Order: sequence, then C-alpha cells, then structure tokens
Amino acid sequence: MLTFVVEGTMSKLLAFLTLLCLSFIASAKQVTIAINSPMPPYVFERQISGLEIAIINAAFHTQGYRTSFKLSNTLALSSELSSGAVDGVAQNKQSSLIESLAIDVYASRNTFFYHNYAITLGFKRITSLDELAGLRVVAFLGARTYLGQAFNDAIESNRFSYVELPNQAKHAQLLHSGEFDVVISDKRIFDYWQRKLNGHESSDTKYYKLFEKSARDVKFTNRTLRDEFNKGLAKIIANGSYKEILLEYNVI
Repeated sequence: MLTFVVEGTMSKLLAFLTLLCLSFIASAKQVTIAINSPMPPYVFERQISGLEIAIINAAFHTQGYRTSFKLSNTLALSSELSSGAVDGVAQNKQSSLIESLAIDVYASRNTFFYHNYAITLGFKRITSLDELAGLRVVAFLGARTYLGQAFNDAIESNRFSYVELPNQAKHAQLLHSGEFDVVISDKRIFDYWQRKLNGHESSDTKYYKLFEKSARDVKFTNRTLRDEFNKGLAKIIANGSYKEILLEYNVI
C-alpha cells in the first residue's frame, strides 16, 4: 500500500514538473539574432553553437527569452536588421553598413573582442600597413569596410591581388599553398582552420599586430530589447557564467 502511494506521488510530481517545464517554454519570449557564419570558435555552423552564440544565449536566458539564430554573412547583416527579418544582429561594434541605415539602431554593451592580424609564413615579415602594398592579400569578407581608410590605402595598389572570402576556412590553405602572401583574419579563427588543415598550429606562421582589437556587440531596432539584453549580459558577467563560457572556448 505504501509503495502504491509513493509511486502515485512520484507520478504526480513528474507530471507537475513536466507541465511546469512546458509552461515555461510556452511563456518564454522569442528573439531572433542574425549572425555571421561560420566563424569558429565564435560560431559553429552545423551545431549552431560557439562562443558568441553561448554569450548571447546566456544573457537572454536570464531575462526569460528563448534565442534562435539566423546564419548570414557580414555584408547581409544590415539588410536583415533593416527589413525586420530579425530582432538583432551580432557584429563588429564599428560598422559603417549599420550606421548608413535609415532606421534607429540601439547597440548593446560589448560582448567580447576580436583581434585581426596580418598573418604570414616565417619568411615574410610585416611591420606596417604600408608593407601590404604589392603583396597578395586574402581577407575576411567586409575587411575593407571594417578595417578603416589606412588599410584601404595600403591595399589600393593590390586591386588584382586582393581578395575577400566569406568562408575563412580557405585562408590557411591559401597561405600554406603559397597562393597568397598575407592573410587578414582574427587570430583565433585562423588558428582553428590551420589546425584543421595541418593537425596542429604551425611554428612557421607569424602574426603581426597591425590592427586594434575590434569590439563585438548586438544591435537592435528595439530599445527595450537592447536594455533587456544588457541586463542579462551584466548578470552573467557578475555571476561568473560569462567567464565560464570564455574558459570553455579557451579564450582567456
């Protein structure tokens, strides 16, 4: 008899917890963010995971939001936002594409920082942007937009040997094959693809700090949603969740 009562109680408890979970899922607010992909370790395309996605998810979760992501490319993010196809876009803090939009845009606090480098093999040394002139340079899509006038001036003479690729997976291959002299990329993104190519990081690869770190943020067309995200971001920084995410992706 006692066994029957306990089992019945447990069944009711499980049913209650299931209903509670379903109720939370149903009541959670939904937000859709467009994000550039693939950019491991920040964004992994197949799993829709990565450092940047984890930070955004965690921040919104504290405020009762469910997050979905729309994978896009750098140059399409502004149109995704202006068309209303998404609630926000994750991108570099400084963006002339966003600044040119004829709508009100509200930027969040910084989520983390990229650091783009001029990357070469050991025999090629670069100490200034001017030294990019005449070299074969491959960069991430939108580099000329994001990296400023000095970078544009430096590669002006390279118009037939300068390429921007949306898929940064090819950067390491193009450098190691000798097809290009220099890669312009975030160091962590390049290292990821180089390990995929070679099975390890190459001691021949050299990284030159020709650029400042680039802050990342999330831009919204709704001020209240931006404020909610900022509250969530502040909360995960304060409670240690943010640091745990950085450690998980080896970014500290």
